[in-house]
Amino acid sequence: MTRNYRKFYALLAQLPGADKEGLVMQFTEGRTDSLTAMHTHEYQLMVAMLDGKVRTQHVRGNEFDLWRKRVMASIGRWLQLCNTEHTADMIKAIACRAAQRKAFNDITLSELRAVYYEFLNKQKVAKRIKNL
Repeated sequence: MTRNYRKFYALLAQLPGADKEGLVMQFTEGRTDSLTAMHTHEYQLMVAMLDGKVRTQHVRGNEFDLWRKRVMASIGRWLQLCNTEHTADMIKAIACRAAQRKAFNDITLSELRAVYYEFLNKQKVAKRIKNL
């Protein structure tokens, strides 16, 4: 039976750090590092696992993107309530400082959530102070 390895290589390309030989060795339990020497069931299992990983990464990437946007919006709104001029870079710097990270994209999902809710609370406080 001949196999078309296009799907395998397409999935592999979406997983940085994964290498063909290592994956094949893992799924053949060290028997071979060649795709063509794999049994059909081993190959199918490996492709299914890679496909699941790629789909999970895609979903998680969207979730990170959503929370990053929420954090930026909550900090931006708080700065507006404080009558402070701001830019996207300034907002990202504030988020990094709040999460104690050097880069905005290094902030973990749980830290993004914490920063978001913290700045929602700061907005409530700023609104209360304005209403005094």
